[in-house]
Amino acid sequence: MSKLYPAVQAAFGFAACLSSSLVAFAAETPAVETAESETMPSTNLPPIVVSASREDLTARQMPAQVQVITQREISDAGYTSAKDVLEKAGGIFARTLNGNPILSQLSMRGFGENSFGRVLVLLNGVRINNPDMAAPNLSRIPVSAINRVEIIHGPQTVLHGDNAVGGVINIITDDTTVEPKTVISGMIGSYDTYAAHIGTTGGWADEGITWRGNGDWEKSRGYRDNGDYELWNANAAIRKAWGENRYLGFGAEYNHSDYGLPGSLSEGEMRRDRRQTNNPDDRAKQESWTGRMEGEVKVGEDGVLHLDAFANERKVRSNWLGADWNSLYNSTIDSFGVLPRYKLETPIAGFENRFTGGLDFYYDTTKFDSDYVYLSRWYSSWSLYSWDFDRASLAAYLHDEFFLTDELSIVAGVRGAWSESRVKSREGVDESDTVSDVAYELAMIYRPTENSKTYIRGSRFYHLPFIDEIFAGSGEPNFSLDPESGYSLDVGGDVELAKEWTAGASLYIMWMEDEIYYNPYTYQNLNAPSKSQREGIELRAGWSREKVGSVGLLYNYTIAEFTDGAYEDKDIPLVPQHTVTLNGELYVLNDLSCFAHVRAVSDQVLGSDFLNEGNKIHAYGLLDLGVRYEPHYEVVKGLKLLCGVDNVFDKEYCDYAGYSPASAYSAASSYYYPAAGRFWKVAISYEF
Repeated sequence: MSKLYPAVQAAFGFAACLSSSLVAFAAETPAVETAESETMPSTNLPPIVVSASREDLTARQMPAQVQVITQREISDAGYTSAKDVLEKAGGIFARTLNGNPILSQLSMRGFGENSFGRVLVLLNGVRINNPDMAAPNLSRIPVSAINRVEIIHGPQTVLHGDNAVGGVINIITDDTTVEPKTVISGMIGSYDTYAAHIGTTGGWADEGITWRGNGDWEKSRGYRDNGDYELWNANAAIRKAWGENRYLGFGAEYNHSDYGLPGSLSEGEMRRDRRQTNNPDDRAKQESWTGRMEGEVKVGEDGVLHLDAFANERKVRSNWLGADWNSLYNSTIDSFGVLPRYKLETPIAGFENRFTGGLDFYYDTTKFDSDYVYLSRWYSSWSLYSWDFDRASLAAYLHDEFFLTDELSIVAGVRGAWSESRVKSREGVDESDTVSDVAYELAMIYRPTENSKTYIRGSRFYHLPFIDEIFAGSGEPNFSLDPESGYSLDVGGDVELAKEWTAGASLYIMWMEDEIYYNPYTYQNLNAPSKSQREGIELRAGWSREKVGSVGLLYNYTIAEFTDGAYEDKDIPLVPQHTVTLNGELYVLNDLSCFAHVRAVSDQVLGSDFLNEGNKIHAYGLLDLGVRYEPHYEVVKGLKLLCGVDNVFDKEYCDYAGYSPASAYSAASSYYYPAAGRFWKVAISYEF
């Protein structure tokens, strides 16, 4: 019997009670349309359309838990990175290897190692997930350039395909306002951290043209030795509209990241000096370019044809230097995508119906080179290997929502996907493999008022292996790896009450098989011999009143374990059972407010410790505090000053650590990546 059985009963009871109580409440409370999840209610604004839905829906129209974090929320809280926004405002669990934002890893719904491969991250609707085992580089998205963030919880494989297992995150920098606005900002902080931003938006309403551009720079010595980094970012977009559902837009992004790789420490080393490094000369450099186009045109009376296309290149150069060895890694990944979709809203037999269908074509090509030199007193060797990896993917999907009544609808969707992967190496390997998979979903959603919903949703999802899971090092490609697959069931609902209160809850269970893991004995990636199961509850609640204050709570309870085979009843590594996020703001004066952020994470099994033999990553709690001043005087209108301290009590903690089991050559050991300590910051911005 599921360990969440009592919670299942409670959740179903909650959904039923919520539906009935909201119907009653609707008779007493006038319906208002508000921007989803805004810190301050804006009853004169229409609901925000969630572009990550791919169907132009609002959060209230989707059978899932959806969060929208606005630009105002982000700037008011003084977040310093996109990772901060997702972790602190979105409640998403994140790991920060090496103490810098470049190597952050996101986790949703109980995924541990390589969790970033099970969360789809979009930048203006274009995926930034990599086909190899590199986490999406969140530092390529400057926090000052973010217009809003959309978070959809749970599998979205039917509409988005690979990676969309735990959820989808869409970070939007595009701004379609025609009002001219320019923002200049700067920040200084601990560890010799400096940042600068300039951004401008505008347009010509009569011509239907809008444009925006942003430039950002950030540099830091870093918390740990050899933890320094420097970032350069630039992005721009322009859009021309010819009335409703007719527009064409172009955008481009550039990122350059240069950073040290301090690596891991043993438990003893971390206790002696958590800021030290054993790798003082290891470094990496990333550079990426993205160009994209999107357009929309009306087809017939009720149809709309939408097209997205993009091209992206990412170059990585890494250098690892040991006492008697040197390894140099170079890779270039070029990615292309063409994504047309058609949307039709027209009645069927007198019933409202919303249909979406589309094709997703992706092509990734990877060129990889590596030098490895080993020199010692007794032995020396040199190896050079290179390989090319190409993957072409084509998928078709159909998604339909049929309304039985104005309040009750049924949602169904299916996706068929095909991909071909090919490996060519310097050593003469030339092999290819073709796989196909299917995803589908069925949901029912009930909206008793304009500001509430309850739903139940079941789905099947899949996730393809990373390219370097198939081709590990200089060995033969492992095309025997099967895609991960599973089933999910969600029940939930949310509500806005009295213009100030919001609440939401979801209960989910996921059954999976063929999860991919790394076997350190065979140096190969394998499908897990055990099936796995994840059960969880997601809760959120909030209150806000303009110029008074706000409080927001996000809580996730997760049970993730293997259900049979060699690891039966063992906890899945790197999955905390509890994560709690609490945000609060209080206006002391009309121009002056203070805010606080609390984050608590329970203990976790070490990475790769499938038998749960080693110690655990200790639980930790963090407190951030800040003050914001926005003078209302006309002469300085648009000025904003912010002072804050993250990790006020200088808590020593880790959010990532791993375990190496005992072998014939070594004893069991563990390794740790210390997270950053106290960080103070002072920021100033001026908008005109």
